[in-house]
Amino acid sequence: MNWGYILPFDISKVEIQCSLRPGSGGSEDFTAVLYTANRSNGSNTVITLTKVAVGQTTFSAANYVTNDFTYTANLDKGTMIFFGVGTETSSPTAKNARGFLNITITQR
Repeated sequence: MNWGYILPFDISKVEIQCSLRPGSGGSEDFTAVLYTANRSNGSNTVITLTKVAVGQTTFSAANYVTNDFTYTANLDKGTMIFFGVGTETSSPTAKNARGFLNITITQR
């Protein structure tokens, strides 16, 4: 279940605050994504992630760039959430970027 976060209670909102600084490059797409999945139990099959929210902006060479977004939905206790960042351009700018991340969940 590689780095998934198990929700400790029913929630109504997930707020993502993310800042990344690429070592080089700039003007490339900076994508941040929130996924959900069901927790696997008694199975060794692949976990299916569902993309539920996306934040997009543009990298600025060697500068921190924020990419904040909010996902509002009713998610049940035990649901797993996953967060990922990258770029949808061909450049490897997002690889090994330094960054900060805060995920806030709101109980329903």
